[in-house]
Amino acid sequence: MGDGPPLVKAANWLNHLEFDWQSPIWRHWLEEFGRDHLLVRYDERGNGLSDWNVEQYSFDSFVQDMESVVASVGLQRFPILGISQGGPVAIAYAVRHPEKVSHLVLYGSYARGWAKRGLPSEAIERMLAQQTLIKLGWGQDNPAFRQLWTTLYVPDATPEQWQWFNDLHKASTSPENALRLLDELGKIDVVDLLPQVKVPTLVLHCRDEVVVPFEEGRLLAGLIPGARFVPLEGRNHLLLESEPAWPKFVAEVRRFLETEQFEARPEWSPSTESIDRKTNSRHSTVGISRDEAIQTGQMAPGPVTSSGGEIALAPVTSSAEYLVDGIKRHKTAIAAIAAIVVLLIAGLVYSSFTGTGRKIDSLAVLPFLNASGDPNTEYLSDGIAESIIYSTSQLPELKVMPRSSVF
Repeated sequence: MGDGPPLVKAANWLNHLEFDWQSPIWRHWLEEFGRDHLLVRYDERGNGLSDWNVEQYSFDSFVQDMESVVASVGLQRFPILGISQGGPVAIAYAVRHPEKVSHLVLYGSYARGWAKRGLPSEAIERMLAQQTLIKLGWGQDNPAFRQLWTTLYVPDATPEQWQWFNDLHKASTSPENALRLLDELGKIDVVDLLPQVKVPTLVLHCRDEVVVPFEEGRLLAGLIPGARFVPLEGRNHLLLESEPAWPKFVAEVRRFLETEQFEARPEWSPSTESIDRKTNSRHSTVGISRDEAIQTGQMAPGPVTSSGGEIALAPVTSSAEYLVDGIKRHKTAIAAIAAIVVLLIAGLVYSSFTGTGRKIDSLAVLPFLNASGDPNTEYLSDGIAESIIYSTSQLPELKVMPRSSVF
């Protein structure tokens, strides 16, 4: 079962409750957030261990599936992690049930499906060609057709990771279901729901990924009241454990989830017995078998066009710019913190050159203490820790463990 507060992961394109635990694409996600949460996840209809023979594929049915899982598990209040298409499902659920959702984390997500973004005709033709490839090659033993999708989702993966993702496609669903799902995802449009989101929201997005354009993440943050937008460096739609963006993602999400206490344990309902529950020492999973922080109060001058008219985007500002601005406004408080940072780095460098010669292969970055007593400077100490995590993660052969991951 696992201890800790619940965290619900909305289903996204291609999940498999059992296969994901073995996969180097998903395993680190489950281990990281299943370590100190009751991680509740489920296979989408037509996917994984859920029933593949379903009549209805619609966005509303996706939201209803999530409602059924939450009701069956008996959760009262919890954060939601929405990855890719799981984002709009999480948004719709949060608007329908604001009293149940404590936090909303949206990664690599969107409010508009691919058919609702006003794509040029050649882009639409590419999507139609991809649908033809699904029909012809998805279920074949030769992974060449599925490799197209794998390369789009994780272009910087290793050959082993590519093979796992190729296998996930075939294990997760049939060619027919993949086609129906892709078509339905293109129709998603929750733009009108974004201003109605009333829960704290964190939006994270990789700048150079191609599956969901970076501008879609900015659009989410720009229209959800009070949302924070964190740009990540990278090309992968699904973050891999080895890339520098992963520890930054973990640090941002953990810090965000700690901003408010939410209910630590679910209240189990009698209906729990009617679902297929698989448990282990880390988390609980449910299978369905049925039909750099940016405040978005400032809007960017360049709008994008949607079916509802012109929509302003959230500005993209790096964590470093916020840090510099904070230093200018809080010089005294920062001076002491900066001195500590310099001493720590100097000590690390000194020990690496004058020690016994033993190689340093891992580094734990702990949170900095805000000794000033001024709550307005709290984010600055967090920003320094974040900067150290990102900078040191660039060093070859050095494993960087962020913040609470070392506890």
